[in-house]
Amino acid sequence: MDDAASLLDETQPVAQRVAVLHKDLKVDNCQFDPADPDQAHSVFDWDMATLGDPLVDFGTLLNYWPDPSDRPGDRGAYIDGMEQMGLPTHADIIAEYARLTGLDLDGVIWYHAFACWKTAVAAQQLYDRYLRDESTDERMAARGARVRAGRAGHPAAARLSCGTDADTPDDCHRGELMSWDFETDPEFQAELDWTSPPEPCKSSPR
Repeated sequence: MDDAASLLDETQPVAQRVAVLHKDLKVDNCQFDPADPDQAHSVFDWDMATLGDPLVDFGTLLNYWPDPSDRPGDRGAYIDGMEQMGLPTHADIIAEYARLTGLDLDGVIWYHAFACWKTAVAAQQLYDRYLRDESTDERMAARGARVRAGRAGHPAAARLSCGTDADTPDDCHRGELMSWDFETDPEFQAELDWTSPPEPCKSSPR
């Protein structure tokens, strides 16, 4: 996890604008108009709101959004049944978001990976609270199954991972914490411009 955090920090894109962030933007935090289910009526749970790069929220949304490429054991952190709602694909919402906002989404993979890392942090924190008897919510026991240490002999003791069968950076857009090591993948490093990381955005949250 520390190595993943360092990689994300070193390769953080420069924010194209600053906006109010929700910090947990997902379909199940939205209320939809029953007369027009495609229209979001309101958004709940603003307790973590802050200012920063709006693509951080978009990466979170992707992490909680089903996609046809999802496979058993290799899928996002979305609620069961969402994959049957007929939602647009990731490619569709990326294209629409770019059209509506005018933002360049060529580097959206970073924000997706960052969202996956945040999910890992939350899973570890919740499971740790359960182990310390600071939570009586038995659902937190299941968090332990999503927290895996690094493979024996691997240079990273713990890592951000996104699926049992994830072989490419494009596969690493899900919230599961299993087996893919993005920090060692040359294609992922190239896509993040690993050799020449951009200057970090001072305004976006760490």
